[in-house]
Amino acid sequence: MNRRFTECCDWIGAKQDACSSFFSNICTCGSYRLVFNAPLTLWFEGLCLLVWALKLTKTPACEWPRAARNKFIAELFRSPARFEAKHIGRYPLTVPRLVLHIFGHGNWEHFLGNTTSLLLVLPMLEEKYKVRWLATISLLNAVVAAVVTMIMSEWTVVLGASGIVFQCMLLAVFSGRYHAPGDIPITFLLAVAVYIVPEVRAWGTDDGVSHTAHLVGGIVGAAAAFCARGHARTPDEVQRSQARMSQAPARTPAVQMTWRTYP
Repeated sequence: MNRRFTECCDWIGAKQDACSSFFSNICTCGSYRLVFNAPLTLWFEGLCLLVWALKLTKTPACEWPRAARNKFIAELFRSPARFEAKHIGRYPLTVPRLVLHIFGHGNWEHFLGNTTSLLLVLPMLEEKYKVRWLATISLLNAVVAAVVTMIMSEWTVVLGASGIVFQCMLLAVFSGRYHAPGDIPITFLLAVAVYIVPEVRAWGTDDGVSHTAHLVGGIVGAAAAFCARGHARTPDEVQRSQARMSQAPARTPAVQMTWRTYP
């Protein structure tokens, strides 16, 4: 099973690298080109933007097909409530919602805050860790946050990538230099004091913020960081991925003349 999963991930990664190279060759202007450098970050934020754009579409109630579509999208990208899990036969979207809620956001400020934080942190993690491992941890984080929310409240639902943001922040503080498996970075202790302690103090308050998702994300990120030594990208994997993505497009005569003039 593990071998098949690895082969599937390698196949997806090869296709992704090929698409990235094709995209870079198309989006070229002289010696400059756009590079699809962080696939997990770009795909995730692209899906979040697509969901937000579909929810943002204002439709009059009289146009019931489009209005029903917008309502369906808003209801799909949230976590399930406990009563829906109890009557899962009547609510077939309960299981997909355990994961899909991380793609939905309540308003523009919520979406912008999460995507900005991920844009600053997640590409660095993709450079250090395997994308398949980061994606698996993020999916686990989404499921755990949804389940904990259902256990704690009958009617409360959550949506947004805030838990993923806290997970990435706790993973990022382990990116410095430490030598032994038992070493605890000082940056981790500072991150706990800055990010986790305020969430614990605000936990249970009715302020419209899912502090439970934040805490779950921080715990999953910290636990993943302690277990992540075997999932870091090897130098061969980094070099192979960069070689696939950095296939330079054919130079135009003007560019060749520039290179001759300014070696």
